[in-house]
Amino acid sequence: MKMNKNNPEKWIGILVFKIASVEFGSNIDEVQLIHSVEQYRTREGKIIIKGKEIPVFNIAEIFDTELIPTRKYQSFLLYEADEQLYGFWVDEVKEVLPLDEKAFEN
Repeated sequence: MKMNKNNPEKWIGILVFKIASVEFGSNIDEVQLIHSVEQYRTREGKIIIKGKEIPVFNIAEIFDTELIPTRKYQSFLLYEADEQLYGFWVDEVKEVLPLDEKAFEN
């Protein structure tokens, strides 16, 4: 699809990230925070941001694979649902792609 620069509200940003060797996408408007783990204290299954413990899930376990162990700065994506924050571990945040909303219509 050709990008219509005169109508930017018809475009959404898709955050592309990797878990193991699989690439996924998420509407960038849904992501609350993208950060490397090194900048936050962590303990098993949780990160602590501003004194608040937030659960972080390892999606790689669902796919029966491991996060890339050689990655020095593993990252997490933080989302909010039903006024509750939660996160997902990811191996790599790649880019934000602009896509026309029409691509998601029936």
